[in-house]
Amino acid sequence: MDATTLAAFEGMVRRVIREEMGASVPGRDVDMLTLVEAATLARTSSAAIQAWLKSGQLTRYGTVRRILVSRRQLLEVLRHQPPALADDAEVPDDAIEARAAQYARGG
Repeated sequence: MDATTLAAFEGMVRRVIREEMGASVPGRDVDMLTLVEAATLARTSSAAIQAWLKSGQLTRYGTVRRILVSRRQLLEVLRHQPPALADDAEVPDDAIEARAAQYARGG
């Protein structure tokens, strides 16, 4: 393989790896978060983030071993979530049942 072809091939491989790893590419304003970072930002569990990925509310990026989500998309999902109840507030049974039904539907 000549040097020009090799350089072109290496450039393509680097671009694909950047896209798959969610690395910041100049001119792109997508900020990617790991599963733990997303859960921390959302003040929820990693399992909740994974449920949103499974339901299609969030798009999964990254690799098999490294799950990444878009910060922008996560914030959009959070805008549509019902407000969280205070930790010291008593949660009514009907609210618990409604939330359980929502999760059962994949939402």
